[in-house]
Amino acid sequence: MKNQKFTYKQYQTLRELPLMQKIERAEQLIVRELKDAEKPAVACSFGKDSMVLLHLVRVFCKRAIVVFHNTGVQYSETYKYRDRILKEWNIENYHESKPIMSFWKCVEKYGYPQFRQMGKGKSHKEQGKHRVPRCCYYLKEKPAKDFIKQAKIDLEFVGLQASESMVRRLSFFREGEAFNSKSYGCRIVRPLMIWTDKDVWQYHEIFGIPLNPVYLKMKRNGCMPCTGFKGWRKQLARTNPKVYAFISKQMGQPLLTEYNKVPCDVT
Repeated sequence: MKNQKFTYKQYQTLRELPLMQKIERAEQLIVRELKDAEKPAVACSFGKDSMVLLHLVRVFCKRAIVVFHNTGVQYSETYKYRDRILKEWNIENYHESKPIMSFWKCVEKYGYPQFRQMGKGKSHKEQGKHRVPRCCYYLKEKPAKDFIKQAKIDLEFVGLQASESMVRRLSFFREGEAFNSKSYGCRIVRPLMIWTDKDVWQYHEIFGIPLNPVYLKMKRNGCMPCTGFKGWRKQLARTNPKVYAFISKQMGQPLLTEYNKVPCDVT
């Protein structure tokens, strides 16, 4: 099946659609892609986007394997929330991938992850085309590829939004919402690419999806000690001052002193 490419103008138009039209569009994409899939899977981090994706896919396909790429350094709230969802949603076809190398071993060998940028540079060969941190590769990307190959997954649903970064927008323009990935060896389907955070939270409210408590503290779910995004210092200083102090000391950076006064950008 050939992937559909999009222009920036088309993306802007689709992004302005009402939520109900986006839901209908996502459902049509899911149903269409499932027709030829023998062994589908849903990548779920138990964050806000992947929970919407999981809810959408399970309406049409309960047999899809739910795959959590457990990096070992997620927030404790996420692990508790995972257990709750698996029980309440009666998810039995579940798998967790495990890191090839721990986060701290990656830091010891490659240093702390840096904010991702496009283009080439000194670290191009080591980090990859978009300077993907080595921890992301060893904790998530490589284990994900290994599982897909071993389990013979032929289609994986992923809950990415094009609005999250320029890299993802360009990927949307180039590859669309569904494409055959040589790197992963399966078809990748991204039903939420034209959605916004507002759409995601509205969907949570409409369909009563339980809230991951991590969002009561911060806007971003993911690896607790990650330094690869803007605003990591404020977030970590607020949520885990001890780990923040440890990392800052190792990086030789001055501390943010008044943790409780650090703004918490919760949506």
